[in-house]
Amino acid sequence: MSEQIRYLKCTNCGYEDSSILTMSLPIGSGILKCYNCKKEVKFDELYCEQGRGMTFKEYAELLKYIVDNHGWRNLLKEGSKHIKYIRNSFDTRTNLIFSVQLDKEDFTIVNQNRHRNLKDWIYEYLKS
Repeated sequence: MSEQIRYLKCTNCGYEDSSILTMSLPIGSGILKCYNCKKEVKFDELYCEQGRGMTFKEYAELLKYIVDNHGWRNLLKEGSKHIKYIRNSFDTRTNLIFSVQLDKEDFTIVNQNRHRNLKDWIYEYLKS
């Protein structure tokens, strides 16, 4: 069974944060200043499985999906993100990709995004 991690969700804007700094706060600590909306709000305390990086196979499938649906050559395709550059960061300790940057959109599952599944997060963005 995977480790359960705590993350906070802003009740105002929905921003999620699972960073180590945030997690060092006592449970039920109450009102915090949201990093995203800059307001002092109550955060909901939630728990989930630890996030997950992406394998080489999943990354290759993602690249094919992007080229076919959101690549630079899809200028006339409705809903295309027109992605020109893709960069990744690979962790040799886990053999997983933990960060992908699509042009200026950054998807990194460390710090405040430790609770995210990288693959699902990127596909969710691409389909929005």
